Amino acid sequence: MDLNTVFSDYWELLNLCEDYLKGGYRTDHQPTPAFHFDVKSAVQESPSDAFGQDHAPAEENTASASPSSATIPVQSGSLDERILGCRRCDLHLARKQPIPGRGATQPKLVVVLPPPGYDEDDQNLPLTGEAEDFLNKWLGAVGVTPEEVYLTNAVKCRTPGTRPPFPVELEACSAFLTEQIEALKPQAVLLLGEGALHSVERSGVLSQKRGQPFFINSRFYLATYDPAQVLVKADLKRPAWEDLKVLRDFLNHG
Repeated sequence: MDLNTVFSDYWELLNLCEDYLKGGYRTDHQPTPAFHFDVKSAVQESPSDAFGQDHAPAEENTASASPSSATIPVQSGSLDERILGCRRCDLHLARKQPIPGRGATQPKLVVVLPPPGYDEDDQNLPLTGEAEDFLNKWLGAVGVTPEEVYLTNAVKCRTPGTRPPFPVELEACSAFLTEQIEALKPQAVLLLGEGALHSVERSGVLSQKRGQPFFINSRFYLATYDPAQVLVKADLKRPAWEDLKVLRDFLNHG
C-alpha cells in the first residue's frame, strides 16, 4: 500500500476521534498536511525489500487483500460486494471488516441487530456468543427456526468502543438495509435495540415504539429490546417476551 495513502487515512482517523470527543458531530478540519515518504532515504534496505515496491508498479494479488483495505474501491457487483467495499462513513477507518449478514436466502424473518461488537468484527458474524444463544431461544419460543432467519446489523461496521451509531452512520447504511429487506422479502422484520429501530425510523423511541407493529411497504415490523441488553437487565425479560408474542401471533395468523 502507498504510504502517503496510509498517512492520509490516519490523519482522517485522528480528525474523526477529535470530533467524537468534542460532541459526536463532524466538523471541518484543515486538509491533510503534505507528506512525502522517500523510502530510499529513510531505510537502508536493498531495492528488493518490500518497501522498495513504493517506487515500482505493484504486482500484488488484490483478490487476497482485506475488504477493509483503503485500496479497494466500492464494488458495483452484488450487494454483499458493495457492502464489503463501502467507505460511505468514517467507520471504515477503524473496522476490521464490514459484516453484510448471515442466514436464509428466503427467510421468514429478518432480524436487524445493533452494530457488531468486537467479537462479531473479529469473527465476521452479525451476532456471537451468549447473545446469539439467547436470541435463538427467543426465536424458538415464537416458532421460528435458525434456518428461517436472516441476521444483519443496522450498521455493518463496528463502532468505536461499541457505542451507539451516530445518525450519519445509520444513514450511510440505511440503503443497504432497505435493499437487503426488499431482496429477501421476509414476512416480518424484527428490530432489536434502539439502533436497529433508528435504522428505519430515525426519530423512534424504543420505550414508546416497542411491541407496537408498524408497516413499511406493506411489510410487518416490530421493535423490542436487544438480547445483550436483556441479559444484563432481568427486568426487561417480561416486556421483551410480551413483544415477541406479538410477532408470534402475526407469523402464525398473518
